[in-house]
Amino acid sequence: MEAKHIILVAQGLCGITACIQLLGWCVYYRGGIAFISSNKDRISNVHAVFTFVGLIFIPSEAILAYKLLPLRHRVRKSVHLTALLIAMVLGAIGINAAFTFQRQSGILEILYSLHSWLGAGTIFLFIFQVQCCSGWWDYFVSCTLVCQRVAGLVFFHGTEILGCSSI
Repeated sequence: MEAKHIILVAQGLCGITACIQLLGWCVYYRGGIAFISSNKDRISNVHAVFTFVGLIFIPSEAILAYKLLPLRHRVRKSVHLTALLIAMVLGAIGINAAFTFQRQSGILEILYSLHSWLGAGTIFLFIFQVQCCSGWWDYFVSCTLVCQRVAGLVFFHGTEILGCSSI
């Protein structure tokens, strides 16, 4: 077995272990998980689980899938971008759960703490990095003009230079 396969398996096992521990903590110590509940801690638990899975676990799996899977480049790219799309949706569900928790708890200020501001900034930069509008379309649709692809490439690498892609 090659070293890159060992890394892929070890990272996957560590990530799955972290997901199981977080889920166990939310269910056993905090009363469970629910999108709609009279117990507001259950709604807060949705935020913790979905944000962790959507913004930490799945993107790390997507990075390793892109770098280490022994598939053709286009297939690896498709797997990577599909995983990032799933991560973006799960992250948005987690952020929505946080706002639902605040609304039901009677907290009037939406972004009232450093945690909430950092979370909002992180999800914004993550969505920006995924390039929902330009990158996916430009590189998967063959009818895109070459000049548009170059412009998208220059824009993406310009954001990397500014540090936007290093979350």
